[in-house]
Amino acid sequence: MSTIFNHLLSNQTPYTIILALVLLHFILKVIDTRVIKKNRHIASLIRAFRNLVLPTSITLVVVLKILNYPDTSTPVRLVNTLLWVFVFHIILSLLNVILFVGEHKGSWRDQVPKIFVNLSRLVLILIGLAFILSVVWGQDLKALFAALGVGSIVVGFALQDTLGSLFAGIALLSEKAYKVGDWIEIGETKGRIVDVNWRSVSLQTREHDLVRIPNSVMGNQIIKNLNRPTTVHTEIVNIGFSYNDPPNQVKELLKQAALTTKGVLPNPVPEVQTMGYNDSAIDYRVLLHLSDLNHLLKIRDDFLSQVWYLAKRNKLTIPFPIRTIHRETQVHRKAPHTSPSLVNLLRAVSIFSPLEEADLVTLADNALTEHYGKTERIVRQGDPGNAFYVIINGEAVVEVCDDHGKMQTVGRIKKGDFFGEMSLLTGEPRSAFVTAQQDMDVLVIYPGALKPLLESKTEIALQMAEIIETRKKGLKEVREKAHLSPAEVSEINGRVNKLFNRIKHFVGV
Repeated sequence: MSTIFNHLLSNQTPYTIILALVLLHFILKVIDTRVIKKNRHIASLIRAFRNLVLPTSITLVVVLKILNYPDTSTPVRLVNTLLWVFVFHIILSLLNVILFVGEHKGSWRDQVPKIFVNLSRLVLILIGLAFILSVVWGQDLKALFAALGVGSIVVGFALQDTLGSLFAGIALLSEKAYKVGDWIEIGETKGRIVDVNWRSVSLQTREHDLVRIPNSVMGNQIIKNLNRPTTVHTEIVNIGFSYNDPPNQVKELLKQAALTTKGVLPNPVPEVQTMGYNDSAIDYRVLLHLSDLNHLLKIRDDFLSQVWYLAKRNKLTIPFPIRTIHRETQVHRKAPHTSPSLVNLLRAVSIFSPLEEADLVTLADNALTEHYGKTERIVRQGDPGNAFYVIINGEAVVEVCDDHGKMQTVGRIKKGDFFGEMSLLTGEPRSAFVTAQQDMDVLVIYPGALKPLLESKTEIALQMAEIIETRKKGLKEVREKAHLSPAEVSEINGRVNKLFNRIKHFVGV
């Protein structure tokens, strides 16, 4: 730098140079006042040049030309060193403004890890230091580098842990395993990354504590990034319900609670799984899909609160661990009390229309109520048939398997509908698949429940045979026999009698 001033002073007096520098100082002050409102970073560069470089330059002119110190004197070298330090400082600040200041979030410059920026700045500082030692102080850099090589070995052993953290941090950041703002789990520590530097990673836990983990530890541990590969995180919540509560009803309730909880994503849809049967409850696992882990505890709290209120409204029970002891005693059992609704349900079944009220009550007393869950097969095509079903509530789909093995839907049945009359009366194999489309309650009647009625009233079997033939062949053909020829009537009666005999044989009348 002194060489530059010597060249300038060869044509100008030192006082002229000083006056020019002072004038430049005031000009930059005026510019700084106007720029600071528009761009504070550029204004800071102008201010640094005005307050650091210009005064040091004036000092260098005074030392060289007014005080007449030689170029190789210590005062000149010190001022020269200070001047070059200020120049390199301004250059580094200018590069930082050009490359990184004001960049939009998500751009490649914004995503450059801080540790790489710091290392790049360190390299430039070392280059500047080498330049000053070589140009200003006239040092032989080869000898200096040789000395540094020997010294670096000693320093390397002394700082091996620190250097290990440095290189581990560089390796992790080059792999882009995490970034500031990500939630990670390492060992038993879980938190959000708030800072990444050359030595450690800083996490803020949910308890608002700050945890610093050395990069050397990060490099040797399994890191679970809760925000990668997507921002969707699945939170698992386990909860138990009573054995008396139907699993499908419980799962529907838990899904409803999840979807009404603020912060739980509707897509992917929350999942509910039955996990096992414990001593006091059936265990369920709920998968909540979230995009904001910062409010995880609040979301869990809202979800579990929703579950309690929904369970209360739907008469479901969240049990606590208990042990129940059953003591069997010999008691006189009362005759079963038949619900009038079941009798009414049977009265609406066409094949039971010949039965009197007392017969319907007897049949209801001997029937069983069974529960089927959603997607559960009630009967299978081709299986032996020995029961008749009346739907108390719910809905089912009827399907048949064709000759090519493909399933064909042939109908849907709901509350009040029935199926399996041929299996009840003749034992014929099932002619179709019946699958529950939602949780169902069905009334099941086995041949043994019907036998006492048919033994006392044989004509009922004949009436049932006629009704079944009606269902099979159509109401008009069977009931309007007056319009049929004698041969056709005889054929229909023959089918009815044949079916009547099969019923008596199967039931054992």
